[in-house]
Amino acid sequence: MNSAKALRASNFREQFLTSGGIVLVLLGASIEPILVKFGYRGLASPFQLFYLKTMFGFFFILPLLAKFKWIGWKRLAQVASVGLQLLFTSGMTIIALRYLPAVLVITILTTTPAFVALVNQWLGRDVLGIKFWLGFALAFFGVTLTVEFQSVVNGAWFSQLQGFVCLAAVVISVVIYRTRLEAVTRLVPSVLVSTYVFLINGIVALVVFTPYVGQVPSMAWPLGIWMGAAAVIANIAFLYAISKLGSTRVSVLTMLERPTIIILAGLLLHEKLSAWQIFGIAMVLIGTQLARVKHASQSISTQAHQTADETKAHLTESVKR
Repeated sequence: MNSAKALRASNFREQFLTSGGIVLVLLGASIEPILVKFGYRGLASPFQLFYLKTMFGFFFILPLLAKFKWIGWKRLAQVASVGLQLLFTSGMTIIALRYLPAVLVITILTTTPAFVALVNQWLGRDVLGIKFWLGFALAFFGVTLTVEFQSVVNGAWFSQLQGFVCLAAVVISVVIYRTRLEAVTRLVPSVLVSTYVFLINGIVALVVFTPYVGQVPSMAWPLGIWMGAAAVIANIAFLYAISKLGSTRVSVLTMLERPTIIILAGLLLHEKLSAWQIFGIAMVLIGTQLARVKHASQSISTQAHQTADETKAHLTESVKR
């Protein structure tokens, strides 16, 4: 009896932490593009914002050193490569935001769950069905409905090829990063992975990038603090969610980022939502619920149970005869 209660309590705690992690990921991912845009208004360069975000992320991760454990050289190499890939992704995203509207960047990045799902299926991790693709299509269509294309098209971003090149690099890097994280977090606890990642990236930034930063505008410092804090919180939550749900499912849930921004703008800035935006948000909510994946191990286990049940039924029928 007590063991059953303990199991239910453990499951509830895990679901609560995972759900809370997704919320933190959405909030952290939603606030960064806004902070970057404010940084550009304050005449900060992409490199300076990138440097400040990385260094403050390094400082914010230091309290977790209390639970630091050595993971061995082999796993250190795996975590370090993932960390450097995150560093590359962060830098390319900040540069893309220099040339492209944040709305457009977020919308294009919502295609990554499809690529993550395809890679995981190719690796034999996930089994994708019609229900998943229907849900993804609904969610992506809902995201596009929340975009005010008139304001985007009227901009000068069509001529900014650099932004699109950087954004294409971000999409490719994010897909590889997320699918690799799923494997890494099976070997090393997610919090420990985040600790190593931000320590390694901070050391690289301190040693390699510091001589080239130049004079940072005063307005950029508080933005860098917020960017670093948001990056650490979102990364810890993101890795924990991946370790529990898998990279495909978590990637699908990140499609809620755009609706989150719109809802926050409506609540905090008293901005009115159009009928199309409300409809789009509803589509995203429905789509992300539909777009569920079945892990290959679960599929094999289900098939094994079905085969066992069929065999048992066949033997029972034979005995009766």
